[in-house]
This record gives sequence, structure tokens and C-alpha cells, in this order.
Amino acid sequence: MAEARYEERVYTRSERADYGRSIPGILSTLIGQFTTLVRQESELARTELSEKIGSAMMGIAMAVGSVVLLLSADHFYRASPLVNGVRDHRVPFLVHFPGEKSGVQYAASFNTVLTYGLIEAVLHSQLTSAASAGDWLDQNAYPKFDKLR
Repeated sequence: MAEARYEERVYTRSERADYGRSIPGILSTLIGQFTTLVRQESELARTELSEKIGSAMMGIAMAVGSVVLLLSADHFYRASPLVNGVRDHRVPFLVHFPGEKSGVQYAASFNTVLTYGLIEAVLHSQLTSAASAGDWLDQNAYPKFDKLR
């Protein structure tokens, strides 16, 4: 088999294409286009994920009848819109108890390190409703780290 041969060539300044734009101008345009593409892809992914979660929730709703469901995240929504110049740093934390049809909003701040203790309390049947979970969070607002080990 014959080897392909490539010829190296150094182009002179007069041989290079002249687009009439500076390198920083070209880079700025590329960065802008890339940023727009990332935003569009992110929005599309959010829309698709929302649709998939919606359809999955229909299946989950049938299975959740006797299950305590806890949904959370490891960080806040980093792309959340600014409200009065401030980003919302709350981490989503949703708990659904069997048989409950409506939610309870827990407005106080708490550390998600409490999740372990909350799950333990559910497993020991100490918590049976969103109201009891709210009371438990009030009583355990400051976790005792030695008990978490």
C-alpha cells in the first residue's frame, strides 16, 4: 500500500484569505454564536426533560400510592433568573407521603444534611405526613453531626 504524502507549506501574508475582520472580532462572533447555541440547547433540554418528567409522573403516581417519595438536588438551579438582582440559592426538596393529595410549603431554611435523619425517621414510622415532616424539621433544624455517623 502506498503511503500518502502531505506537503507542508507556509503561506505568506498575501496568500492568506483576508476577511476584513480582526482576530478578536472573529473570536467575539464565535463566542457569541457558541453562547447562543448553548442557551438554545439548554432550553431544549429543559423542555424535553419537563415533558419526560410529566409523562413519568403519570407512571410514578400509580406506584407512589404507598411510597414516601423524596426528590432533591445537589445544588440550586444555577440558571435561575435574577429577581431584584438576586439569584435564588434554594435547593429543591420535595417529599410526598402516601395518600396525600396536596402539598405543604415549608418556608424556613434548613440544611439538607438533615435528609439522612428525615429518612431514618420515616423508616421508623415517626413521620407519616408532610405536616409531621415540617414539625420534625423545626425540631431538628440544627443537626447533631455526631448522630449522623
